[in-house]
Amino acid sequence: MIESTEIEERAKRELGETPEIRENGLREIKEWLREQNLQHDCLSELGLLNFLRGCKFAQERTRDKLFHYLSSKSSKSDVLMSDRDPYSDELREVLSKGMLLFLSSENYETLLIRWENCDTKKVSLVNVIKVGLMAFEVLINESPTVMISGHTIIIDCTNLPFGYIRQVSPSLVKEIFRIIWKAYPIRIRAVHIINCIPFMGLIFSMFKPFIPLKIVSRVRFYSSSNANRLYTDFPLSELPRDYGGEATSIDSLTETTKRMVEERRHWFVNQEDNISDKDDYVNQLIIN
Repeated sequence: MIESTEIEERAKRELGETPEIRENGLREIKEWLREQNLQHDCLSELGLLNFLRGCKFAQERTRDKLFHYLSSKSSKSDVLMSDRDPYSDELREVLSKGMLLFLSSENYETLLIRWENCDTKKVSLVNVIKVGLMAFEVLINESPTVMISGHTIIIDCTNLPFGYIRQVSPSLVKEIFRIIWKAYPIRIRAVHIINCIPFMGLIFSMFKPFIPLKIVSRVRFYSSSNANRLYTDFPLSELPRDYGGEATSIDSLTETTKRMVEERRHWFVNQEDNISDKDDYVNQLIIN
């Protein structure tokens, strides 16, 4: 499951992972899932390992995240977890316009959010976020480095639609961060917000109460006056050439991300076919 000696050394250095810890951790979490009679067909063995890695192999934290992840999967009312057919009009619009892109390498897993091509009349804010979570789930299930490398987020605020700001409500913000922090293994290394608009600080203040302090300390803002600072804070080798970097183009990343999600359409649709009533499902769960 570890693809190279270098990756294995990084896993040991950053997560305290060894073959023995990895094997024992997987065995214990599988036993717990069986004892709780939890359906977890949506997760591969690598997916389970990435949950463990995201929690640095702490069993209680891993169980808590799996509880929230699997229970949200079973809910008909979780707007971010339902209606996830990538061939639907809105989700296809997000994927085709390159609003959310993933750049992967052995050293970095980067999410690039681009508001420039967003049309609020065609795509809701919920569906933009939904596509990001869908792509992230693919990486959790299939990437051996996503939790070792950690995640860097770049948010490009060029032409940020005011219509999306109007869609932000306290209940939506609470739901978004409930899902992100409680249901997913997360290892955020840095957040770079570029091409900031004048009232970016006000927008960020709406989200700040829901973000852990250690993550807030990793957020960096870049306006036109200090845009070049990004080149010292983030390696050019990982930045798309459209942004002055040396990595592949936005067009290529758009096609790669679109294909990554669409090729797993059956996986996403099949999960919804198995949705049951959340109350009945949660009543099965016993957190030890």
